[in-house]
Amino acid sequence: MMSNSFEELVKTLSENQKLELLATLLKSLINKDSQEDTQLRERIETLEKRLASLEEKYEALIKLLAEISILKEQMRSLENAVAKLIAEQRSSKTNDLTYQETPSQTTLETKTTEVNEPAKTIEPKEPKKPEEPEPAQATNTTQQAREVSNVLAHDLWKSIGFNERFAFIRELFQGNADEFTNLINTLNSISEIKEARQLLKSTHSQYNWDEADEDVVEMFYEIVETKFGSSLR
Repeated sequence: MMSNSFEELVKTLSENQKLELLATLLKSLINKDSQEDTQLRERIETLEKRLASLEEKYEALIKLLAEISILKEQMRSLENAVAKLIAEQRSSKTNDLTYQETPSQTTLETKTTEVNEPAKTIEPKEPKKPEEPEPAQATNTTQQAREVSNVLAHDLWKSIGFNERFAFIRELFQGNADEFTNLINTLNSISEIKEARQLLKSTHSQYNWDEADEDVVEMFYEIVETKFGSSLR
């Protein structure tokens, strides 16, 4: 009904009035579109701000996880040191007790011997000379033991700075701090280059390091290879 009334109204208008009405309608549509565009832009800006805030929170969370991982490792080291200290104290007490008991027993035995039997002269026996290994074999064994000792003594945690740990966790382990910690602890306990190479090859494939930042991957391998003194790729 309104449509018919509008059409009848338009028919009564002159050509100029029709043009003015059309121009007014077009302006109204343009203003409406402009308002909608403005609202859309405002929404987009709001979403971008929220996204930036979420990214900052994500970065902060990753750093926090890395710090927690470091604290866990320090706690493990402290617990091991305390356990070692307690074991040494117990061993020391046991040795003291043994030392205190031995002289009294020896004294009693000596006194009994002096009363019952005349003193006997005991000729000292020549100690047996230990069998010496062949020079070549001894050298190889000593060298291998020294190499294993050097590898185990090299602590990767001391070679990796905080910023490097954060980069490794983010780029190489997809933000998984626990997996990074487990790998470093395992590498610290390994003395065989072949075993370390297989472990890194598996981890490289699992986390697809070929798609990661090349500089970060190279930095990680250089640090680990310094421990083992050989290429692991």
